[in-house]
Amino acid sequence: MTERGELIAYYVQEEIPKGLTVVETLKRMKAQNAFISIPHPFDVHRYDWPLEELIELLPEVDALEVFNARCLRKVHNEKALAFARERGIPKLAGSDAHSLMELGLAVTRLPAFNNAEELRAAVRETEISGQMLSAADHFKASTLIGLSKLIPGKRSTRG
Repeated sequence: MTERGELIAYYVQEEIPKGLTVVETLKRMKAQNAFISIPHPFDVHRYDWPLEELIELLPEVDALEVFNARCLRKVHNEKALAFARERGIPKLAGSDAHSLMELGLAVTRLPAFNNAEELRAAVRETEISGQMLSAADHFKASTLIGLSKLIPGKRSTRG
């Protein structure tokens, strides 16, 4: 979690602290040769990157999440997909699971890979599929997450 929004890095060796600037976060991710993606880029309920900032980030990232099962409105995913297609950006999907009921709602199929460089090549051949979490299930999941934070000693792994 940067000071402006979320970025996801795969194949990092060292933890990157939350709250850094986008530039510093990207610098640290790139220093680790991480595969970098932007999750739910147009979801106004979480973080809606301003278009100018998103366009500036594109040369620094490897892929864009174009389907996120936790988006409350499918228009947010549709906008991300259109944006990625227009610009030839590799596409990913994410369940963004915060509870068991959410696991596997989104799928990214791609050729086998073993490291960040191979993932950069494989992501050009993705097949995306999935279903959005229903509003009722979104409410249930959010309630369960909130209740779990009340359990003594329970720590959240989310940024």
